[in-house]
Amino acid sequence: MSNTPDSREYGPVSVIGAGWLGLPLARSLRHNGVQVSASATTAEGVAKLTNQGLHSFQLALPKISNSEPLINCQSLVICIPPRLRQGKTDYPENIEALIARAEQSDSAIENVLLLSTTAVYNGLSGDIDESAQLDMDADKVAILNRAEKIVLNAKVNNRGVLRLAGLLAEDRHPGRFFSKGRAIPNPNSVVNLIHRDDVIGIIMCYLSQLVCGNSSLCGPQIINAAAPSHPNRGVFYRRAAAAAGLPNPILGEQHETAGKQIVSRQLQALHYTFKYPDMLAWLPSSNP
Repeated sequence: MSNTPDSREYGPVSVIGAGWLGLPLARSLRHNGVQVSASATTAEGVAKLTNQGLHSFQLALPKISNSEPLINCQSLVICIPPRLRQGKTDYPENIEALIARAEQSDSAIENVLLLSTTAVYNGLSGDIDESAQLDMDADKVAILNRAEKIVLNAKVNNRGVLRLAGLLAEDRHPGRFFSKGRAIPNPNSVVNLIHRDDVIGIIMCYLSQLVCGNSSLCGPQIINAAAPSHPNRGVFYRRAAAAAGLPNPILGEQHETAGKQIVSRQLQALHYTFKYPDMLAWLPSSNP
């Protein structure tokens, strides 16, 4: 099955959060002939998106003042980061505000897709698929899980949660992750990564197949998004540093007895073909 959607297969899409991932997603949708709107939190951000030829609107959650571009779409893709590392805890409230507006009677939204993270699996080990029982002892996991459940229980036709592994691209190069003397932790464990282009491809494939009536994707869905290859962490990041022309990072201690490997069982329903299935093979051409 082709990864490239036919724009006739699905209607307007609103991308909430046109940042590092949301902006290229909106561009790809537009390039494929899809009617797309993208949000920014400030007027300056809206102006920048407009200057790039995107239909844009201001949205500073949890307040929703201009909801017309938000609700006049078939599919809503939520790309806002949780910002848990910055000490933020309002992620579920922001998601709840979006879903509450999507559920109102004047909304045209049929599909909601939340871009979540495989950090929700923190505390687990071994092969982890979408059915894994979460370790709710950690505040981070509880916050992420609450936001996901708001989407999965939304009163719209189709509700998806795409749990993203570690995100890479040429402008987020892994060779820089362990620079300045930072040691690679648990170097004998595997990495769980995915290229931004594949995330965009999976999203577009998912939306297209929903509208085409792929019944295996209907209703609430959780989908892990990770490249099928899981190289050794120490090997990967040392090769990444070499590809970036940086010194070899040092190896830290191995504290994990069994690392975590993200398995994407639900991706099989999409029949998606990865552009970058092997992260080690991508490194020589990564051009940081």
